[in-house]
Amino acid sequence: MKPAAFLRRKRGPILFLALAGGLAWGSARLLDPLYVPVSRVRVESHLDRLDTAEVKAALDPLLGRGFFALDLERVRAAIQALPWVAEVRLRRVWPRTLVVRVRERRAFARWGDAALVTANGEVFQPRRASIPHGLPRLDGPPGSAPLVVAAYQGLARRLAEKALRLTALQRSPRGAWSARLGDGTRIELGAEALEARLERLLNHLDAIRAGGRPARIDLRYAAGFAVAWHPPDPENHSQ
Repeated sequence: MKPAAFLRRKRGPILFLALAGGLAWGSARLLDPLYVPVSRVRVESHLDRLDTAEVKAALDPLLGRGFFALDLERVRAAIQALPWVAEVRLRRVWPRTLVVRVRERRAFARWGDAALVTANGEVFQPRRASIPHGLPRLDGPPGSAPLVVAAYQGLARRLAEKALRLTALQRSPRGAWSARLGDGTRIELGAEALEARLERLLNHLDAIRAGGRPARIDLRYAAGFAVAWHPPDPENHSQ
């Protein structure tokens, strides 16, 4: 009986020591940078088009890992996949915070019906609600965005010298160019000698305007052009 009683007396201290050891191990684990979960995201950039909530939503599935165990490359890729994001920088702040800095893309023009394009010809498709108003409209075959953007920039500069605003430029799959001005005039430029044909238009602009308000100007001729004018305004015509 005595040995049994001796064993019963010893179980309490042994169990207590085991619990104390477990708590100490658990406390150490909670303070270990490998196990402390990252649970906060702080976006330090000023965002014009990108919603902070979009950034945090993209990161939610990746958080909860240890401070140093968090895979920053996966985090960066998740943010970089957001349409408005051009560049991402990340920084850990002890004990639970991830600091995010984002450089947004700058939209140069609309591309097609639902996308945007940068001044470098990079096409991206954000939420429709985030698309700015008043941008020129560009379009072309897949892979042609850099060419179309460069052509637009050159044409827009030349037209601006005559107080004309280029609002749209399109390149067809066969390489033909068509443009639209701010007053609605449509210009057919064809596929060749783009600059020479534009120069022809600018040289004869006064004569074209003297004939009325042009609706369509076709420059796809070797040495001339054709013009279709809007019908005369009835009120002005009667005076």
